[in-house]
Amino acid sequence: MVSGRPFIYKKQYKIYFLFGIIVHASACSIPIREYEFPEQSFLEQRRMCQQVSSRKSKQYMVVDRKVLPMKKDEIMAPIQNTESDLQQGVYYCGIFQARNYSCSPYQTRRLDGKECRFQR
Repeated sequence: MVSGRPFIYKKQYKIYFLFGIIVHASACSIPIREYEFPEQSFLEQRRMCQQVSSRKSKQYMVVDRKVLPMKKDEIMAPIQNTESDLQQGVYYCGIFQARNYSCSPYQTRRLDGKECRFQR
């Protein structure tokens, strides 16, 4: 039997047609990748850390655009031909853990090699 109406008007074909439009629309909406560029100060700190690590140090001080490596809170001679736009202050390279920093429950030693003390 052939009815006089086109196949689009039948109820089951409407559902398939609507489902096809939804699938097609969801396939066309590709998520956009976003990338955040690192801040200029972060890149400058990384560059200074590379310079300071050649002096076997992990911390440095910036004073009047001069970079002064530090070892055990002693200030060393400034790095020749190197200036920085960072604010004046002391900077640390890599992971730094303060002297009195509390340990996590699973840690037995801090990064400085001392044993963790738990408050019970």
